[in-house]
Amino acid sequence: MTDCFWADVSEFQVPVNDAYPYDVLAIRTNDGTYRDHNFAQNYRWMRAALDSGRLKVGIIYAYLRPNWSDTANTMIDMINSNGGLHPKVALMLDVESGGNPGGDGSDWINRTYWALADYTGDPKRVCGYANAGDFNSMWRTRPDGLRMIGAGYGTNPSLVGQLGHQYTDGIYGAGQGLPMGCAPFGPCDMNTAPMSSDELALALGIGAPVVNQIDAYAANQANAWLGNRLTRGEQVCPDGVGRFTQFDNGYVYWHPSTGAHAIPNTLFESYAGYGWEAGALGYPTLDYTHTADGDIQAFQGGVLYRKNGSAGSYVHGVIYDRWSSLGWEKSPYGWPTGLEVDYDGGKMQTFENGTLYWNPTGVVGLAK
Repeated sequence: MTDCFWADVSEFQVPVNDAYPYDVLAIRTNDGTYRDHNFAQNYRWMRAALDSGRLKVGIIYAYLRPNWSDTANTMIDMINSNGGLHPKVALMLDVESGGNPGGDGSDWINRTYWALADYTGDPKRVCGYANAGDFNSMWRTRPDGLRMIGAGYGTNPSLVGQLGHQYTDGIYGAGQGLPMGCAPFGPCDMNTAPMSSDELALALGIGAPVVNQIDAYAANQANAWLGNRLTRGEQVCPDGVGRFTQFDNGYVYWHPSTGAHAIPNTLFESYAGYGWEAGALGYPTLDYTHTADGDIQAFQGGVLYRKNGSAGSYVHGVIYDRWSSLGWEKSPYGWPTGLEVDYDGGKMQTFENGTLYWNPTGVVGLAK
């Protein structure tokens, strides 16, 4: 799965600059009526980065206090005084017990939420942030459809409505193999979400709907051979990123790295035998080619060949390079008849009319 990452920062860190490596960023405006000294500079950079495409998602957050009207108005005034609310910015309510009265604060938290929802014009553009304890004790009654960023250093709190997870403050939460900070800030609060930044933008009400690439592919007249759609909507692949849909005569797979490509039924049985997209072949990278003798299709992990009446085999790596230099299936070796296997410290693969050998010296030996 391809997750997105981002830092959230305030005047406790240096101002952001072009060394920042991610396409999502969260910055603080205010703590109650206290105005963050770095906000103007951070927001100026954020706006320019969103305009240029360097950033895809901007998040502005305020630390909430019981004087909810003053807190909301301070946030709104700071944004309006520094260019206004950018269309690719969502707002976040930082709900924490530190310095706040104990007990249920749902009334003043929700009043802040709705004041900012009115300001943005869309409740989807306002999300919350809390750890599990504060979420359950301070914000017991919450707006329907609320989306959250859950805080848990080293432990994912999996809050109701959670989109993402703040997994470290730059010190706690080490040992997960995840970034503990980033340039130019050094160690800092870091967040991740199990989705792309485009999907996060859509979830926060600031992204344009993504064109359904599978529908667009199937609608192309050149792909009319697929026939009728058999799957309602799209099926999510086990990696959580790719999608596929079944049609009468094949399957269309989509992944952001490869685009949409159809696999005809004539090749799909072989593809399934190799573990679908989770196997050695991965996702298709090109549309298939039909010849009088069979079908051929390129995948991330190799090229799948299936001669009429035979099982499909894929060819890859050095053996593929040598075979392709000889003319692929039209070479003297013909179509592959088996997979590459270990042989005498190297690899070998059988074809209709011979065998190709490879060893670590890089030399391919030919035998007929």
